[in-house]
Amino acid sequence: MKISLTTLFFILFLLFLGFDETLSEGTKQASITAITSAWDFGYVPMDYKLIHFYKIRNDGDAELQITKLVPNCDCTSAHVGRKSLPPDSVTEVKIIFETKDYYGPNTRNITVHTNDPARPTIALQYSSNIGLFPKLYRTEPNSLFFLPGHKSKEVRLINDSDSDIQFSLDLEQDSLFVVNKSQGIIAPGSLIILTVMPRENMPKGTHYSNFTVAFKGKQEVRLTVPVKIVRY
Repeated sequence: MKISLTTLFFILFLLFLGFDETLSEGTKQASITAITSAWDFGYVPMDYKLIHFYKIRNDGDAELQITKLVPNCDCTSAHVGRKSLPPDSVTEVKIIFETKDYYGPNTRNITVHTNDPARPTIALQYSSNIGLFPKLYRTEPNSLFFLPGHKSKEVRLINDSDSDIQFSLDLEQDSLFVVNKSQGIIAPGSLIILTVMPRENMPKGTHYSNFTVAFKGKQEVRLTVPVKIVRY
């Protein structure tokens, strides 16, 4: 069968397009970026569960696969929202850190393994100071426990220094409660009372969360208040 020159060129052109598309697909790569890669819980009490969320983005032009999360100690478990990330999308990595069996300054990390050829692993770090508390800036109590009948509880932020301090709250992404104030100024030798209220219609079970108070005065201090909520 004879093929005209025009037809031959057309076939070669289609083959070239297919080859070019295959080559283009082969050069696409996933690229992981940690939007947040480090977190400071600050001062925390002993024998509590703390949580934190990190955000991860795929800045590449191919799908990012998160293959595993590896904590560097048995004190932490980690969970990822989505294991497959299309280009320009974001997911969260949640850690649950148990402070029991530890005392004093502590730094740990989670290693995230992916199919990013340039950065197959990244580390998500978290630090804390367990069982120790500063004298000038503090919270009372240093943790909260809600049973089903508890509608709200108070936390006092205390300034025992001789100058004004500012405070602000960092709430976790899936916060299970609301707080009536998120920032303010505390006068010397004074306090501010926060009201913490669990969200309504929570499912049955035991839920863990926390919030971090950042004090800024002559020195900067962070304290994390664990929150445990039980629903029957």
